[in-house]
Amino acid sequence: MYVEVTGRQTGKTTRLIDSIIDFLIENPQKSALIVSPDPQRKLIQEKVYLKCGRPCEYRTITSYKMLPPAKEGSIRQFVDEFGLVKDLEIDPNAYYTGTPPFNEKATQIWDYYKETQMLKPNNILKRHKL
Repeated sequence: MYVEVTGRQTGKTTRLIDSIIDFLIENPQKSALIVSPDPQRKLIQEKVYLKCGRPCEYRTITSYKMLPPAKEGSIRQFVDEFGLVKDLEIDPNAYYTGTPPFNEKATQIWDYYKETQMLKPNNILKRHKL
C-alpha cells in the first residue's frame, strides 16, 4: 500500500501516473485500474498512454469505484483523490493519493496505512539501529 496525502498542485497525480507506468512495464501480464472522480480518470489514462505508449496500451481500466481487494490478482488499483471516491476499499496493494479534508472512509484508509507502516521490519530496524 502506498498513500500520499498532500495539498493541491503538489504533483501527486504526476507521481501516480509514473507509478502506473512503472507497474505496467515491470508486470507485462497485469493491468492497472485507475479509480478517480470523473473526468480525471480518463485524463490519467490518456497521460499514461502518451508517456508510455505501446507497452501500456490496453492495460489500463478506469472506474469511479474500487474493486474488492484480491490477494493475487492481475489488476492493481491506483486511486486518485481517494477522499472523493465512492465505495472505497482498504486494499493493501493499492496506491492512494488524496488532498484533505477526508470523509470517514478515507480517514479509515489513512489510519490503516499509518498503522501498517509502523509494523514494517525496515522501520523497526531503523528505529533500533540494529
